Amino acid sequence: MKNLTVLTLLAITLLISLSSFGAELSQHDGCNEAAYQTLKDDSEKFIFNRHTSTHQFIDCNSSTYGMEIVIHEATHFEDLGVPAGVNQVELEKWFSNPKNIKFNQYLISGQRNGEMQLKKSPKPKTVILNFLKTNYTNILSDDSHMLQSFLEGYINDTSMLASYSFTKGIVTELNGYIHGLKIEQRIKGNGQDLEQRYGVLGFLFFAKSYLAQVKRDQPTAWKEIKTAQNLRHLINLFKDASTVLMTSDHCNTMDEMERSDLFSLVSDPKYLGAMEEVLASQPDIINKIVCR
Repeated sequence: MKNLTVLTLLAITLLISLSSFGAELSQHDGCNEAAYQTLKDDSEKFIFNRHTSTHQFIDCNSSTYGMEIVIHEATHFEDLGVPAGVNQVELEKWFSNPKNIKFNQYLISGQRNGEMQLKKSPKPKTVILNFLKTNYTNILSDDSHMLQSFLEGYINDTSMLASYSFTKGIVTELNGYIHGLKIEQRIKGNGQDLEQRYGVLGFLFFAKSYLAQVKRDQPTAWKEIKTAQNLRHLINLFKDASTVLMTSDHCNTMDEMERSDLFSLVSDPKYLGAMEEVLASQPDIINKIVCR
């Protein structure tokens, strides 16, 4: 099975769980300047400089210096409103109070995307697992399936923000992978083994399944999702996803497992209707995502 690396999953588990904030990872060996030089856009440099606690993920032994993880995690902090420059102790204290979160999604352009406004917001764990039980039972019983890493790391763990919040958790995880892929692709170039792309595809599927299941079972929540403000939010989110996927040439460079286990779920036309409805005003976005 081609899972995310242990470091990536550890970073995910430590930095987005609101119930407990883990211990320090091993520190880098003084290659900060070389790592910083991989950043090109002001939007990347801005969040790198603001959220210095994420610098612990700089890895001098990695060809990317671990910067795809650094920027992925800094994106979460910026989305969630974490104050700039807090140390580990301050960060743990800040995360211990969920009321501190003031969500405002940070787009790859550096602009803000706000937060969706949903009074009726079903928990992703319930919605996504129901969708899988109804439509993809085989995945839930297949420990070798690539999606299992994401189910175990995010959806099934009720302490994870992505397990209980669509507007914050699912959105920020997809956004973190979007920003991470932008960095990883730039350093590695197009081709296979873009781990952040696995995450973009995995969370696109979670977003797709959430929308499809809510549309089918919860008309009140679906009506809220389709307000003008919320549609703008989702369009901007999916537009960024399509941009980084196309830059990575995903249509031509996915490996066999990435294509069969993740992309096939995102592009499966049987359950694409809700996402197509959300993107009806800009169909080119979904066409780019599913390689039409």
